[in-house]
Amino acid sequence: MELQFLREFRHLSQTLDDIRSLVKEDPYTPILDAVTRIVGLDRSLMLILSTNGENLQVVSSAQIDDSLASRMHFTRGREPSLLWKALETGTTQILHHPADTEGFPPDFFPDPALVVFACVPIFRGSEPLGLMMVDRAESGQSLSDEDLLQLEVLTDQIAIALQNHDLHQKLSQKALELETRDQRISKELQLAKLVQDGVLPRTAPTWPGLAVATYFQPAYGIGGDYYHYFDGCSKGKVTCQNRVCQHCANELYGLLIGDVCGKGIPAALVMAVVHSLFQEKVLRESDPGQLLTEVNLSMKEILGAETRFNTSAFLGFFDPAKHSFTYSNGGHDFPLFFEARTGRIIPLESTGTLLGLFRESNFHQRSLALASGDRLFFYTDGLLEFFEREFHSTDEFAGLDDFLRQHRSDSASIFIGHIRQLIESSGQKDLDDITAILLAVE
Repeated sequence: MELQFLREFRHLSQTLDDIRSLVKEDPYTPILDAVTRIVGLDRSLMLILSTNGENLQVVSSAQIDDSLASRMHFTRGREPSLLWKALETGTTQILHHPADTEGFPPDFFPDPALVVFACVPIFRGSEPLGLMMVDRAESGQSLSDEDLLQLEVLTDQIAIALQNHDLHQKLSQKALELETRDQRISKELQLAKLVQDGVLPRTAPTWPGLAVATYFQPAYGIGGDYYHYFDGCSKGKVTCQNRVCQHCANELYGLLIGDVCGKGIPAALVMAVVHSLFQEKVLRESDPGQLLTEVNLSMKEILGAETRFNTSAFLGFFDPAKHSFTYSNGGHDFPLFFEARTGRIIPLESTGTLLGLFRESNFHQRSLALASGDRLFFYTDGLLEFFEREFHSTDEFAGLDDFLRQHRSDSASIFIGHIRQLIESSGQKDLDDITAILLAVE
């Protein structure tokens, strides 16, 4: 007898492993079918407790007509029936007569005299999940103590399987929500990138006597770095009657580079605002310091006095008639001026604070003379950080100085090409937005 029991228990254990691994849309039917087969039952039902704990819903039935099962409704009453008593006490209850409980259709018991119905609760710890109702109505055989023991052992494993299924469903729902959100964010990023691509220059300008090349790589597809080229006017374009800039004595070549604090969409939105402000104000003004002052005031008005958004900005104008470069630096990383005549590299230091910090900020301009062979190298802090990690340098400015000296004879496009190759072949991850621009005097 003990050997037979061990064989049955081994078979039972193997079946329980199958039950625990169930993560299907409907785990109830295969569970109930397995229980009915193992214990040798004629009929069985599985009922799950509602979220509010006031109703039991039939989720699966074995050897019972679906129309019959669908007419069963069990609601908690003032006087608990045996079904609710099983859930409240956590013990199996035996139903000897249909009158012992409510909710059964009259035709559920073909011969009430032959029915011994067991209500076996399903618990996970102290939490009731539902119950199984089983009988041997067709054969008229009673349920033995061994049958009830097997059912109780099974319900422990069924509870694990149902809990796993519930967790799987919740995780699947969460994964679906995350996928939907990811798709939405991806579309928003694509749209934001289209806007940023439309704002930034698509090609370098063709300025007589100057060569310009650019490398731009945002960290997340879009970012806070920005740059632009302007065909400026020393008199202000809005006052120009001629409307022809080429060979005009007032013509200026303007270059803007900046870095909004932050990354991603927020930084890109602020970048678009700042970029638009510069484009609008450069039509009336050619003094870089005055332009930065006006943009700073407009930023505070548009983004709010309490905003934490700020940006660095470097704006300079090359006057081809005077061969001079006039600039103002609002907290931007110092561009490097390579003077071919002396071989010196001179940093173009700040002439004011970051834009967007203080309404009262003032920005001043400086000028320097440019000659053939001179170079101006503009960049954002992402390039500084890259050089520091790439060359394990504690002074990233020294790394840029050395790089500029080593490639001082390269054309603008080849110089920027070296930077592009360094970055894209480095394998470095989590890079910041990177912008690099070289302006070479021919």
